[in-house]
Amino acid sequence: MTVTTPSQPGLPAGESRSADEGVRGRGRHSTFLPEEVVGSDDEPTTILIVDDETNVIASLRRLLRHEPYRILTASEAGTALETIRKESVQLVMCDQRMPGMSGTELMQRVKLSRPEVVRIIFTGYLDMNAAVDAINKGEVFRFVTKPWNDEELRLVIRQALEHHRLLRQNRELLKQVNEQNRELRQLNRELERRVGVRTRQIRQKSDELRASYFSTIQALAAAVEVKDPYTRGHSESVARYASLIAQAMDLTGHHLEGVRVAGILHDIGKLVLDTALLSKQGNLEPQEWQLVREHPQVGARILAPAVLPWPIVPLVYHHHERYDGTGYPEGLEGEAIPLGARILAVADAFDAMNSDRSYRTRLTPRQILVELEAGAGNLFDPDVVTVLLTLIKKNLIGL
Repeated sequence: MTVTTPSQPGLPAGESRSADEGVRGRGRHSTFLPEEVVGSDDEPTTILIVDDETNVIASLRRLLRHEPYRILTASEAGTALETIRKESVQLVMCDQRMPGMSGTELMQRVKLSRPEVVRIIFTGYLDMNAAVDAINKGEVFRFVTKPWNDEELRLVIRQALEHHRLLRQNRELLKQVNEQNRELRQLNRELERRVGVRTRQIRQKSDELRASYFSTIQALAAAVEVKDPYTRGHSESVARYASLIAQAMDLTGHHLEGVRVAGILHDIGKLVLDTALLSKQGNLEPQEWQLVREHPQVGARILAPAVLPWPIVPLVYHHHERYDGTGYPEGLEGEAIPLGARILAVADAFDAMNSDRSYRTRLTPRQILVELEAGAGNLFDPDVVTVLLTLIKKNLIGL
């Protein structure tokens, strides 16, 4: 193997120009490569020439003497492979017909050991089969015939080194992308972990807060039932019936839960009423009845300042409205009444009919069904009544 540094005419043997002087002294036929193609300051661009004919190697040295390349030479394939194993080579140029191993075979070996090295083959005759073989097996960059045109060969070498630079940049970019993707995956996994932890914490806090809400709601409902022993369990029953009706009417999530909570709290306004009034047997006096009629407004005023996750105040306020507009407190009619309040009205009336009160005993199943059907369209939303009757027929709500 021979390592050749470009000669610099006009200087005594053993002396050389500086790198800058060498660039300024190039002849008019010199070929300039971009700095990034030449390589870094520490690693110049290296070309390996492989040919068993010394005159060919000499010709190529002369051709490239003014170029900033580091030239390595080898006269046979074994030496060339050893050089490629030890040295950093960017371009290999070899003859197709050499003793021991053809150029195609050598390029195939180079491709396997150093696939990033760009490969050019020289041939003294045009053999299309050999050219195709070299391209397919050795994946050569160019197939150059002898004798070559100097300017054309310089261009081919420049293109080959630019190709190597682009391949190197592509590998470096790919490496960077892979590294960034790896870091991004790690960040995503860490983010997912943190989001998962935070989500569980939020869900736990939400569950705790929801449990706290329901504890308070149950306590308020219990306070109402203490004042009126005849309605004990009434709020829970209304809430259960209203929830089943709402679910059958395709209410979900926030709206469904709101109906349930409003069912528990719908009579909270009765807390201000006298216990004797609530447990009075027989008919109420007009002024007593007026006090009882005010419990939806009182309940709404009690609940309005409370910070609850459900919009239950309108449902409590309007649960005694009638579908025909004769109810209270606003006398709303039809769909002007909130749907949740229409559901509560039916559930409230059904539970009242289906339980003993201070002023009467519970109605029979037949009487309840008659009352519900008779009230559909005037007292109650007929669609809500239809759903309740369906649930009764399916034994999902018992009489």
